[in-house]
Amino acid sequence: MKLTEDRFAQMEAWDSSKRWVKKYFDVERNRNVYEIEHWSKRYDHRHHAIDALVVALTEQSHIQRLNNLNKELQNWLEKNKDEIKLEVKDGESIIEAFFNLEEKRRISIQESIESFRQFDKPFTDLIDQAEQNLKTMVVSHKPKDNLSIQFNEKTGKRELKIRSALHEETFYGKNNGQDTKTIAISNLSASDIKKVIDPVLRNEIDLHRKKYNSMRESFTGEGLKAFNESRFQRKNDVKLKPPVYKLKIYYNTKEVKESSLQRLYDNNNKLSVKTGGNYLFLIMEKDKKNKIGEIEKFRIFDIVSLFDAAQIANDEWKIKNENFKMKIYCDYLIKHKEKPNRVLCSLQQNDLVYYPENIEDPVLKISSRDEFQEWIDINENKTKFCKRIYKVVKFTGKDCFFIPHNYANSISVAKDISDEEKSKLKLEFIDKKIPKQKLNFEEFGSFGNSTKSEPNKAFVLALTQNETGERISKIQDSCIKLNIDWLGNVFPETFKH
Repeated sequence: MKLTEDRFAQMEAWDSSKRWVKKYFDVERNRNVYEIEHWSKRYDHRHHAIDALVVALTEQSHIQRLNNLNKELQNWLEKNKDEIKLEVKDGESIIEAFFNLEEKRRISIQESIESFRQFDKPFTDLIDQAEQNLKTMVVSHKPKDNLSIQFNEKTGKRELKIRSALHEETFYGKNNGQDTKTIAISNLSASDIKKVIDPVLRNEIDLHRKKYNSMRESFTGEGLKAFNESRFQRKNDVKLKPPVYKLKIYYNTKEVKESSLQRLYDNNNKLSVKTGGNYLFLIMEKDKKNKIGEIEKFRIFDIVSLFDAAQIANDEWKIKNENFKMKIYCDYLIKHKEKPNRVLCSLQQNDLVYYPENIEDPVLKISSRDEFQEWIDINENKTKFCKRIYKVVKFTGKDCFFIPHNYANSISVAKDISDEEKSKLKLEFIDKKIPKQKLNFEEFGSFGNSTKSEPNKAFVLALTQNETGERISKIQDSCIKLNIDWLGNVFPETFKH
């Protein structure tokens, strides 16, 4: 709990109605109380390390003692029942009599025999060592690389492997010159209704969904059954139309002559390739002279689609060049309208980065891996370093979204909303899904499960109070990409050689 305390304390900026972290002395129970509202170990990946440590330190005798606790409790109650004034009624065991006591009295007795549940520490500073190691632990996941050169055991050759769909599975062809797709009616959103091709079906869907609180309720389960059972044929008004489970809709409502999809091959008339999948987030740099003639460096960002990357990789593999990423870098440096001078790094989902605290951050001044290793071997430095490591979650447009490396989930807790307030929200968002942050206290607000900037108190205040003070910088503006070797050592990518 102690390691995640800061996260929950920060939630008070979203929910000022109560204290999320409570520390006080309970006079009645004569003990210090430490409580965190809505706390769960599953918000932090490091709970897996604690589980592993507990398993590693558990001996057979510990398991046997836990199994015998019930018997030990029974023996203790038999021996002390007069002292604790435990009355055993006819037909109940002494254990049943104990658990039938009022809660306050039962807790009082349990605290007096707390030693039953205590185990000797394997060594005296176990807690301190565990805490320090958890503070300096880096949680990493294998980056998702959808393009790679791999050995094919069947053919005995190295081949280019693509691990994501290039073909649009739902593509259905054209209708009046516009691209269409098929989707399940249960996945239909309110904004999709105007894209439904069949005008009669479109009107039926629009009328039916107004009878329910949400699109999901309208077209799943009983709602979907009611919809299909209310659609009668025009010529025979006692006969039902065929039930609808899938339907055709336009990709968008704009009439465009050129398709938003692309051909996979020049001689293939079927436009069945999607380019929306993102492969790399490029961080580039450009040199520019300021007013006094000094060279200033600023970052430029771009996204490489999987489709474009696959084409470049395929062309490079034909000439047996495995380092197709360098070709991607060169192409984007040449083609980019702002003409950057260099590529600093590229990021993929699950990559780790270090976010410097400021321009005086000591990591920025280190020039070699040996120097970095010497610096990070100091526990104080390693603790500070690990607090500023982030994992790439996604990237879209010109922005990359991150989450602290140890976060398993963002904190999301339902608000105590009255029926009247819920009705107002439904009216406000009648054609849309109610935003999650309107119903819940969200750790990252409207950003969802990740954020573009450091999720500190200033970040929360900027969102909750609309403060217009100092600009909140993005992590991508100054982050340093990290590498991890096979021993688990973490270091800046610039020191990998």
